[in-house]
Amino acid sequence: MRTALIVLAGLLVPATLLAQPGITPEARAAAIDLMLKAEDARDADLVRRHYDATALRFIDALCAALPGAPRPAISWGYSLAIGTLVAAVANNGRPERLGGADPARTSPEDVLDFLVAYVEGGIRALVRSEAPSETRTGNR
Repeated sequence: MRTALIVLAGLLVPATLLAQPGITPEARAAAIDLMLKAEDARDADLVRRHYDATALRFIDALCAALPGAPRPAISWGYSLAIGTLVAAVANNGRPERLGGADPARTSPEDVLDFLVAYVEGGIRALVRSEAPSETRTGNR
C-alpha cells in the first residue's frame, strides 16, 4: 500500500498547498472552480480534452500500486478523491469547529494527513466491495 500512498500524495499535495497561509481567497476560489469543472457535465468536453489524460495516469498508477484491484473501483475512488479534495480546499474551518478544535491550529500538513487517510480508506473499501457483475460493469 505504500506505493498507493505515494500516488495519492502526488494527487493531493498540490491542492493542499492552497490551504497555506497567504493564499488569496480569489486564488482558492479559482482553484475550486477548476476542480469542480471535472465533475460538471457542462464542461465534459473541456475536461475530456485537458484533464482526462492526467486522470488516467493517476488511475493507471493506482491500479499498478494495487494489483488485482478492479479498475472501476479505482476510477470511482479517483473521482471521489477529487470531490473530497474540493471540500478540503474550500474548508472554512467547519470540520475543526464540529470536532471541537481551533481551525487556526490546523496546518496544511494536517489537512493532507486527513485527506490521504480518508481517500486511501475509501479506495480500499471500494476495492473490497467491487464485484464484477453485468450491472456494475455496464455489460448488459
